[in-house]
Amino acid sequence: MSDAKFEEWRELFGKAINAPEVVTFLAKYPEHKVDKPSDGRQHIVAKKHGLELVFGLPDGSHAGGRSAHLRVLITAFLNSEAVPKFKSFADLPLGLTFTDGHDALTAKLGALERVWTADGGAVRSARWRIGDLFLDADYRADQSGTKIFTLMIPTVVKS
Repeated sequence: MSDAKFEEWRELFGKAINAPEVVTFLAKYPEHKVDKPSDGRQHIVAKKHGLELVFGLPDGSHAGGRSAHLRVLITAFLNSEAVPKFKSFADLPLGLTFTDGHDALTAKLGALERVWTADGGAVRSARWRIGDLFLDADYRADQSGTKIFTLMIPTVVKS
């Protein structure tokens, strides 16, 4: 499964925070904020655009130095307005929408890698493997759609 938006995202993973591709991508979101590195990770947050990026070591560990060249894109959070203080990310890949629930996403994305359920049996979140990335969907508590889509490299996942 592939589309141009997803391919653009896929190409950003593994790139340093100051790589030309990352700089060009971030220019589309001019109100982003680059946080100071902490524990080997560095975050870029664009609340008005519904976007959070995490740069860290490719193996997902929290160790690391101060050099930006050691940190690469490992996780991207594409938030909906259901996340406090965030607007919805407007340019979702793969034909995804924040109104998609679990059944709609499974129809679009196919077989699941993993699913998490709440005590009552409702699906809380789900994971798919799309090429060389994981895509997680965290659903709204009322099951009315998706709250956050998360793209990440598999080495970030510890379980």
